[in-house]
Amino acid sequence: MKIIRVGALNPPSSERSSWTRKLLTMAVEQDLAPLILPSHDLTSYTVSMPPALAERILQAADQAKMSPTDYTAGLIAAAQSGKPESKAEVIESAPALLAGETRVREILRPLMRKAREEMSGGKVVFMEAATGTGKGRMISALAADASKNGKRVVISAPLAVTWQLLEDLAAIPEANHAGIRLVLGRPNFISPAAALEWAQDNDAKDLIEWINGGGKPISAKAHSASKINGSPLCWLMEDAMSLAEDLPVSSVMLHKVEDGDACEAEQQYLSLRKGRPEASIVLCSHFMLASHFRTQQILSGREESEGATDTTDEDSIGPLGIPAKIDTLLIDEAHLLESAVASINTNSIHLRSLQRFIKNEVTMGKKPALEAIAALDETCKRLIKQNEGKPFTGMGTDEPELASALKTAGAALSGIKQKKLAAGSRSILNVAIKACTSSAKAGMRLQVDLSPVKNYPSLMVGRSNLQSSMEFMWEQCGSAALISATLYSDGSNSKLIRWKLSVPTARAVYLPSVHPDWVKAPVILHRDRTVTKPGNSDEWADEAAAIITKAATDAKGGTMVLCTSYRNAASLGERLAPKFGTRLILQTASNNTASCVSQYRDMYKAGIYPIWLGTGAAWTGIDLTDHEAEPADDSMLTNLVVTRLPVGLNRSLTHERRVQIAGFGISAQEGCWQLRQGIGRLVRREGVKNRNLWVIDPRLDSKLPWVASFLRVLSYRTEQ
Repeated sequence: MKIIRVGALNPPSSERSSWTRKLLTMAVEQDLAPLILPSHDLTSYTVSMPPALAERILQAADQAKMSPTDYTAGLIAAAQSGKPESKAEVIESAPALLAGETRVREILRPLMRKAREEMSGGKVVFMEAATGTGKGRMISALAADASKNGKRVVISAPLAVTWQLLEDLAAIPEANHAGIRLVLGRPNFISPAAALEWAQDNDAKDLIEWINGGGKPISAKAHSASKINGSPLCWLMEDAMSLAEDLPVSSVMLHKVEDGDACEAEQQYLSLRKGRPEASIVLCSHFMLASHFRTQQILSGREESEGATDTTDEDSIGPLGIPAKIDTLLIDEAHLLESAVASINTNSIHLRSLQRFIKNEVTMGKKPALEAIAALDETCKRLIKQNEGKPFTGMGTDEPELASALKTAGAALSGIKQKKLAAGSRSILNVAIKACTSSAKAGMRLQVDLSPVKNYPSLMVGRSNLQSSMEFMWEQCGSAALISATLYSDGSNSKLIRWKLSVPTARAVYLPSVHPDWVKAPVILHRDRTVTKPGNSDEWADEAAAIITKAATDAKGGTMVLCTSYRNAASLGERLAPKFGTRLILQTASNNTASCVSQYRDMYKAGIYPIWLGTGAAWTGIDLTDHEAEPADDSMLTNLVVTRLPVGLNRSLTHERRVQIAGFGISAQEGCWQLRQGIGRLVRREGVKNRNLWVIDPRLDSKLPWVASFLRVLSYRTEQ
């Protein structure tokens, strides 16, 4: 092999040599002419390649009067663009590349170009592509290209995905020139005072030192985001949790405070909202996007609210730091957007937690409040008992006794003096008051349920029909793209997601999905099942633990076990701990997904094959790839066990309404989406080998009509 210096426009950070050799070989074999690229944008590096290929490239570069770096970069770009066909064609005949297109995998470029074409006409495009195909780089390229053409771009994504999108955008010169701004919510930050108090009570020395040092960035992604942001991104909740895994998130998160000038974390939050208003590209979470449109809807007068105004200046920045009018909206993990919109239109009360808060923190108004909450507690329990133990869902006017109890509770809670309460306590109280007082309004729906272990009542009050909110959102966007690995129910059938998001029929465009063969090729589906139906029984847990034990014992890498509740995960953890000990990572309410990912990666780097019992966010967006290894040698995650089909996990008021209208099939479709997301953790890039999948729910072998859609999802090779 001969080593030569080459160049490329935004080459990949991993597997760079094989990527370069592949494209240069393609360019030489097709006799392509190099594209002319700006030298200052190129990355120069060395690559070893066959001597004959190296000599041919060097000679051609010399004949073209170009440096080897410029020449090879031009060849790579020509190979990526697919044009010109040969040197006989003039370079100018090649179509202009989108900003950042060279970073996008070839398999997604036709999808990206078609989306750009449709969005130029104001359409809302549906784009489904398998996990691991590189959707993030495609989204970044679409954003950079739109911003290059003077458009205001907003990218909405779950926070875990946002960090990678930031890095992808920063690698595109056009995006940097347009300006990139990250908008985070208060829950993404800690309250320094509350966190310090907890740290001192629990002797968390590392956390105390971090807080006293100004809450500086710790994680690699926090440092990267700080660099892009132009200033340190301090007081992040994720950084705090990396120092204290059992940190009580709800107790130490940042809340709106009256003396905001004295709180450094509040100032950090506000600076992100107000900073860099000239930036053309804004990144935010789904929750922030939903909150933004909710606020704009109220300000526009389209929603009844005190202080509504006539119109909003199109060029203005909204109160949450997002442009009032958006030219291009790009929504990653779009299947999660509706739940974010539903959450800001829903208020929840956990009665036992509310009672405990009132007993411990309230002085003025304590007695009437406790009496009213106790009466509401008894009313909820009676209602569920009358409903044969099932959750009650209906309009507030359907149950006069419940409506009366809520009205009384709202009045009693409103009588509590809030002046001396902590910011977090005031927030809890005001949410409860809003839930009680809004329950009697037209269009409000209620859901009463009991906690799975201790049967504590909880209530949700909110809108079950979000059509007006969704329609307002689309009106504020010049164009949009909905991107996810799970948009379509079957083939290109996206009726459910269009219904959930109320995308106008005239604007909706459904692009062909992209699911390459390599996504399923390395996976073997094992047929082990529990005999007992999934649930909370000891029999089921014993059987499931036995299957997991066999899978993890034989594993050639890490193992992930996807559960549907903390209770199931804990039950399995008790049975697996004696055998696996420190290999086991148990996700809990305090040991969240981000913390589990960090533990998993650290354990793998130490030469230990982890076993993660995960739930919730572990099903989606988690990347357990060993980026330092070649795909064939990547064994960070080789085994995935799905303990039960994820049916019925969506308990939102909007979902309950859809089920009432269209039947149980809606729950089955959502379950298929969730299953596909979960399985997507297993193969995230081309070339990995020896992946093993178990779905141990015995209902897969039943004749239930809704099972057929799950069997289609599980069309993998089976063990011999």
